[in-house]
Amino acid sequence: MNSALRLYEDSDILPVPDADANPELVFLVGLPRSGTTWLQKLLGNHPEVGTAQESHLFNHFLGKQIESWDHMMAFEDGRGGIGIPAYQRESEFMDMMHRQVREVLGKCDEYSKGSVFLEKTPDHIRHILDIQRVVPEAKIILMLRDPADIIESMLSAGSGWGKHWAPGSVISAIRLCYYFSRKASADFSKADKSKIHTVRYEDLRSNPDVVIQGILEFMKLDASKESVDLMKNSKFELHRYGEFAERSGSTIVEEPEGFARKKKGKLNVVQRLLIKATIGKETFFSDVE
Repeated sequence: MNSALRLYEDSDILPVPDADANPELVFLVGLPRSGTTWLQKLLGNHPEVGTAQESHLFNHFLGKQIESWDHMMAFEDGRGGIGIPAYQRESEFMDMMHRQVREVLGKCDEYSKGSVFLEKTPDHIRHILDIQRVVPEAKIILMLRDPADIIESMLSAGSGWGKHWAPGSVISAIRLCYYFSRKASADFSKADKSKIHTVRYEDLRSNPDVVIQGILEFMKLDASKESVDLMKNSKFELHRYGEFAERSGSTIVEEPEGFARKKKGKLNVVQRLLIKATIGKETFFSDVE
C-alpha cells in the first residue's frame, strides 16, 4: 500500500455538526498580501468568532465542480444530456456542495467556538459568486488595499518565505493582480452586495476601532468598545487540523520569518508610476464604494 495512504479508525472521524447548531459563515477574501491574515487575527479574538487555517475550498475544489456542472449544462451532445445533470437537479447538486462546505469546516474545534465561523482564504476573491451560489446564507468581507503596496508586499514575500508562489518582478506582480482582480470585479458587479462588507487596509490602519466596529455590526456581534479593545490587545493563535497537523506533529500554525512586513522601500519611482498607469492607485473595483 502507498505509504501516503492510511486507513482511518472510527475514532479518527469527527462527527459532522448538527445542522441546527451551525454557526453563521463569513468568508474573508482579498488579493494576496492585502491584509487578510491581520484582519483574521483581529476578528478571531472576538469570543463569538471561530476561525482556522485557509481551506481553499472554492479555488482548489468546489470551483472546479461548479465549472464542470455549468459546462455540462451548456454542452450539446446530441443525446439529451450527460454527466451529473442527468442524475441531479441543480438545487440538489448545490445542496450536496453546501453540505460539503459545512462538513469540511465543521472538522475544526473553532467551528463551534461561537455564533460565527470566519473562513479566510484570500484566493476566494475570485469565487464571490460561487460562494453566494453554494452558501447563499453566508456573508463576505472583501479586503482592499492600495495596489502599489500589495505589489511591494508580494515582491518582499517573493524574495523570502513566499518564493514558491509570489512573483519576482513588478511585471509578473501586475499580471498576478490582474488575474485576481478581473474575475473578482466581474463577480462583484453581479453579486448580492447586501451580504458583502468592504474593508480597506488603509482605513483599518488609520482608524481600527471604527473599522472593526463596522465589521462586528455587519456580522451582528457585540461591537462595544470593550469588545474592540479586547480584540486589538489579545494574542491570536491559529491552528491546523487533519493530515497537516498529523504530519507536522503540531496543531499550532507559526508564520514564517518575514511574513508580516512593516517596512517599505522595495519600489522605486518608475515602478510606482508603472503600477499607477497600468492598474490605478486606489482600487481594482470601480464599483466598490
